[in-house]
Amino acid sequence: MLMDYANLKDEPEPDYQETLPGILVESAKCLVNVVMRLTPNSERILTSLDGPAKIVRLLKSSNAPKELRFPLGRLIFLLSLNNTLVSTFTQLGVYDVLVHILEESVTDLSESSNISYAIEALKCIFKLSMHLGPLNDTSPIKGKGKEPTPEEIEHFTRMIGPLQKILDAPSSELRLRPLKDSCVNVLINVPGPCTKLFQPEQTLQSLIQILKYQTEETTNPAQALTPILLVLTSIAKAIPAARQILKKEVFPNADQVSSSGIEAPSASIDGVGLSSKLIPHMTSFNFALKYYVNEFLFVICDEDANELVRMTGFGNAAGLLATYNLFSMFGGAGAGLAKEVNMPPPREPNVDEQEKEIEEATHNLSLKEENADIPSHPRGQPMGFMEALRSVKKEEIDDNNEDEDEKKARELSELMQKLEAQGIVKIMRKDDYQK
Repeated sequence: MLMDYANLKDEPEPDYQETLPGILVESAKCLVNVVMRLTPNSERILTSLDGPAKIVRLLKSSNAPKELRFPLGRLIFLLSLNNTLVSTFTQLGVYDVLVHILEESVTDLSESSNISYAIEALKCIFKLSMHLGPLNDTSPIKGKGKEPTPEEIEHFTRMIGPLQKILDAPSSELRLRPLKDSCVNVLINVPGPCTKLFQPEQTLQSLIQILKYQTEETTNPAQALTPILLVLTSIAKAIPAARQILKKEVFPNADQVSSSGIEAPSASIDGVGLSSKLIPHMTSFNFALKYYVNEFLFVICDEDANELVRMTGFGNAAGLLATYNLFSMFGGAGAGLAKEVNMPPPREPNVDEQEKEIEEATHNLSLKEENADIPSHPRGQPMGFMEALRSVKKEEIDDNNEDEDEKKARELSELMQKLEAQGIVKIMRKDDYQK
C-alpha cells in the first residue's frame, strides 16, 4: 500500500497528477522508516515487489517532484547495505540518476534542499562504489579495490566537477560541512585514473581545511577524522610533495625540535599546528582512530621512524613502532627498550581476522558507527603497544625450563615498572578494580 501511495508502480511514467506530491513524499518517508526498523524482512519484501527497479524508475522520471529525492535516495542507500543489491542497482542505471542529481544540486548550494539532495546522492554513491576503494570487502587482496569498469570511469569522470565544487566551497559555512564530509567519503573510492582530473594544489588545501575543522570535533573524533585521514594518507603516499605541505600544516614548528624524548616536544603540542590536536589520538582507546592518526603522521614524516619519534615523542609513537617492528630503526632508549622487550616480528595476518576487520571498518563508514575495528595493512597486522607486549607468546617460552620462565617473567615485570615510571603505561592493580 505504501508503495502504491508513493507511486512506486509498474507504469514506466506514473501520472503524478492523480496523487498529491505531499502524499507521495510522506509515503516514501514511511517506507524509509519501515526498511530501517524491519531490516532484513523489509528488504526481502521490497525486493520481491521489484522495489529497486521502481525506485530507480521513479527517480529517473521527469515528472517526479524533487522532494522525493531525499527519501528515495535514503531507500537506495539502505537497500544497498545488502551487497547483493549493489549490482542490481548498478544494472538499473542508478549511477546516471545519482550523478544527475549531484550535478543539478551543486549548481545552487544556497538552497538547503539542494544540500540535502546532494548529501543523499553522495551517500548512495559511496556505498555503491565501495568495491572500488580500500574498504572493499570482496577483493581477494584486502585493502585494494577492484578495477573499475569503463562505465564506472565515465560516471566518476562526470562527478569530478561537482566534487571539486563542493571541496572548494568555504569550510567556514557550517551548513556546508555535512556535504563536505559526504564528499570526502566518496573520495575514498574515486578510481585512480579519475584523480588526475582534480586541481591538485587546490584540492589538497581544501582537504586541509576539512581536517582542521574535524580536529575540533570532541563528541566523536573517530567518526570525524577517519575518512579525511584515510584520504590524506593516500595522497601523501602517492605524492611525495604533498607530504611536505601536510607536515608544515601539522608541525609548523618542526625546526624548533632538536632531539627525541619520551614525551611529545613542546613545539608539537603548543597549540599552533594540527599536531597538538592529533598527537593525543595516537594513544586513543579507539583502535580505528589510533591507527589512522599514527599512519597519517608516520607517512607525512616520510615513513621515517626517527622523525616520527622526534616530532611526537617515543611514548606516543611506541604503538606504531611496535606494530611495524621499527624499534631498531633508531638508537638510544628506543633500541635499548626493543632489546629488553625482545619484541617479536609482526605476526602473519590471519585471513579470517582481516575479513572481519574490513567488514567492520566498512560498516563504520557506511553507518557512522563508533569503535569499528581497523582494516589490515600491508606492512603487518595493526596492533597497539600493549598488544605488542602481550605478543610475547607462551609457546615462545620453554615450558620445560621453569628458571627461564621466571627470568622472562621478572624481566617483563621490571620492564613494565620502567614504562609506568616513564608515564608510557599505567598498570592496573587489584585494588584499582575494587575502588
